[in-house]
Amino acid sequence: MLSDRRSVLKVLGLDPDETPTVDDVHRAWKKVAYKHHPDRGGDLEVFLQIKAVCELLVHELQEEEMYEKVTFSAQIERGPPATGFGMKVVQIPQTKSIEVEEIMPDMRLRSIGPAADGAIWPHDILIGVEDDDITDWTFDRIGERLSDQRIPVG
Repeated sequence: MLSDRRSVLKVLGLDPDETPTVDDVHRAWKKVAYKHHPDRGGDLEVFLQIKAVCELLVHELQEEEMYEKVTFSAQIERGPPATGFGMKVVQIPQTKSIEVEEIMPDMRLRSIGPAADGAIWPHDILIGVEDDDITDWTFDRIGERLSDQRIPVG
């Protein structure tokens, strides 16, 4: 029923094109909980499902608020065969974002924007490859794109 953030926001009566605050979600949850509460004739299963996704949404929003979002560009030189770009990335299941998990010592950073504070760090989120915005891409599609021969190398 509620598999993504947009549908959760719609059920809560919030604008799915906006990012709500934690307080917005709590206020909206109170209204929806009142309507669907089993003591008021609502369906227990629906109530518990909405409660669970709201808790997950609040957790995601709290995590997002913890980090300052800074966008920067970096040019990474592809290493020798089988070494890739010198970083290990993983897909975070809850947000589906691609996060840098580990930086290899042999990473060849050609240039990096000043906002990055001189380095790429674990937990940085990958949002683009060249001119492609990859925030909604699947992990497999990103892997294919990173393997694409169009990426400039040394």
